[in-house]
Amino acid sequence: MDIITLFLFGSGIYLIFINIKMKKTGEIPKALVSSKIKLERAKDIPGFINYMFVRGIIFGCIISAFSAITIIKDYMAIDSTVLFVMQIIEFVAIIYYMVVASKAATKYLF
Repeated sequence: MDIITLFLFGSGIYLIFINIKMKKTGEIPKALVSSKIKLERAKDIPGFINYMFVRGIIFGCIISAFSAITIIKDYMAIDSTVLFVMQIIEFVAIIYYMVVASKAATKYLF
C-alpha cells in the first residue's frame, strides 16, 4: 500500500465533504480557493458555488474510488493494465479539476 494512494483517498473524501458543506452554508471554504483571493470582494459567490459543486463532487468520487481500488489491489488480483488506465484517468482528472477551479475563480471571484 502506498502512502500517496492513502493521501489521495483521504483528499477525495475531504473534497466531497467540503463541497457539501459549501453548498449547505453558502460560504466558500478557504481550502478551495487561493489565499490571494479576497472573498469579501468576490463578485459572484453563489455562481462559484453552483459551478464548482457538481464538479467537486464528481472529482472527489473519481479520486476516492480509484484510490480505493488501488489500495484493494494488494488483496485482490487486478490486471496491471486496468491499474495503469485508472492512474492515467486520475492524472487527467487532477489536471482537469485544477484548470476548472482556476477558471471558475477568475470568472466568479475576481
